[in-house]
Amino acid sequence: MPYTIHYNEEMHLLEMKHQGKLVFGDSITLTNEMLKMARDRNCHRVLSDYRETTLALSTLEIYKMPRVIHEAAIAEGADARRFKRALVAGKGSQSLRFFEIMSHDLGHIAKVFFNIDEARVWLLQD
Repeated sequence: MPYTIHYNEEMHLLEMKHQGKLVFGDSITLTNEMLKMARDRNCHRVLSDYRETTLALSTLEIYKMPRVIHEAAIAEGADARRFKRALVAGKGSQSLRFFEIMSHDLGHIAKVFFNIDEARVWLLQD
């Protein structure tokens, strides 16, 4: 699971880029790492770049993921509803739209984009 997580100090946001195949267990590991960095940087804006990712998640796993994020945030002493997350999808990643809907059902602020510049603009809006 090759990925990088970087804190963009100028824009005050976390930038994650994932490449390759993403399975459920790896997405949990990635979530936990992201939450730790968010806590350390006091940052609640997250740009997740999945343009070079092949999602290997079932519909049930996508359904579960927002709840996993919610519970992981609580374990870190955070509230997932305070985060603003932009997910940049590649071709064939339409299933992220389902993730977006399930996230909204929990009160999370998450939106899927297919253009990284549009995602950054949205994240920086208050």
